[in-house]
Amino acid sequence: MIKKTFVPDFIIEKLKEGNLSKASEKYVLFLDIVGFTKITQRFADNGKEGAEIFSEIISKFFNNIVGIIYENGGFVAG
Repeated sequence: MIKKTFVPDFIIEKLKEGNLSKASEKYVLFLDIVGFTKITQRFADNGKEGAEIFSEIISKFFNNIVGIIYENGGFVAG
C-alpha cells in the first residue's frame, strides 16, 4: 500500500532534524476548478485554436497564483 501525505518530504525531514519549528504558522491551499472537464471539452470542440486559448487562460490563472505564493516565501508541493 502506498502512503500518501500532503506534507512534502523535505518538510518532514526538516522536522526530524529539528530544523523546523512545529509551532510555526503554515498554510495550505487546495484548488479545484469546478467543471474543469466540461470546460476543457467545450474549448476542445473548437479544435486546436480552442485548446490553445484554454491553455493560455489556465496558464495565466496559475501563474498569478504561483507568483503570489513565491512572493510570500511559499512553495508549490504538487
